[in-house]
Amino acid sequence: MNHDTQILLSEMDARRHSAREQELLPRLAPQEQARYRTFEAEARRHSWLMGRELLCAAVTRTLGEVDAAAVLTDESGGVCYARDGVYLNLSHSGDWFAAACGSAPLGIDIERVRPRAVTAQPARVFCAGEAAALEQDPDPLTGFYRLWTLKEAACKAAGLTVWDSLRHVCFDLEAARCSLSPPFPRGTWHFMCGSFAPGWRLALAVRGTAAAPRTSSWRRNGQEWERFELSDTAQLAGSGT
Repeated sequence: MNHDTQILLSEMDARRHSAREQELLPRLAPQEQARYRTFEAEARRHSWLMGRELLCAAVTRTLGEVDAAAVLTDESGGVCYARDGVYLNLSHSGDWFAAACGSAPLGIDIERVRPRAVTAQPARVFCAGEAAALEQDPDPLTGFYRLWTLKEAACKAAGLTVWDSLRHVCFDLEAARCSLSPPFPRGTWHFMCGSFAPGWRLALAVRGTAAAPRTSSWRRNGQEWERFELSDTAQLAGSGT
């Protein structure tokens, strides 16, 4: 069975916030509308509703239509679609948002490549082999975020927190392989990573499928969606033990 996964990317458009409140908010489930109204910060309201709009667009591109009331906050604080066989995930960094929709559990992460305290100490958060590989990487900062986004996507696909699980998922980028140990669930895993804009990294994790999913990437241009290809891409596979 082929599993198709849609990735949608969009920059924040605050000018449409009033339109989102009028058009999208009333279509959401009552508990989601109530959640929205608890946010006091304007920026939080903007980003939350922008994320819901992008998730609805991802479901529409996958199924041809969307029931906005079925886009719900799950127990872990993530998102889900209350229909069998449809999985959602959302990532937000700076002004960029990314949504993924597919027919198997998945996680997506985007990050801007930038120095942080942790990027200078990969041995503190990564597996020993990953840290050793970064020492030989001619661009260790980009290499750090290549691994970080992969790990965060894996954690989101499993419903785990990233800081508790970083060392339980280890990537060998040269061999295009990954090994996962508990608390990650058993079974097959497939990963994809790449760059969607200069200085930005993206990673997708999908679990429980025999074959790698067919992935389509779309970016908003005004009110239109344009298909595009990620650059500097890699595909990896692994299994949980």
